[in-house]
Amino acid sequence: MDGVGRHDGQRTATVAPDAFGVPVVALTGEIDISCIDAVEAVVQPLLDGGHERLVFDLSAVDFMDSSGLAVLLQAAARVGTVTVRSPSPLLVRILESNGLLQVLAVEA
Repeated sequence: MDGVGRHDGQRTATVAPDAFGVPVVALTGEIDISCIDAVEAVVQPLLDGGHERLVFDLSAVDFMDSSGLAVLLQAAARVGTVTVRSPSPLLVRILESNGLLQVLAVEA
């Protein structure tokens, strides 16, 4: 279940199970159109894997554009519960202004 996306030599997305076996996708840096292929390469196998829950750790995300939001929405459409963990206040505002707080669970 491990996967790593790369963008300009930096890790953009990694995945590892938590203590309960729930996949946690840790995103790093700016998640935008320039690196979304690397993010999707990590997330797509999880969506195809029949998971009931998926967590996105956003603690190291500085910015997310609509392509990143689309990945979160796609996951929410295919997985029972999608949680975003540790989003910055800016990301919370972005999620809120796009109506995503009704679709995604937020964990501080």
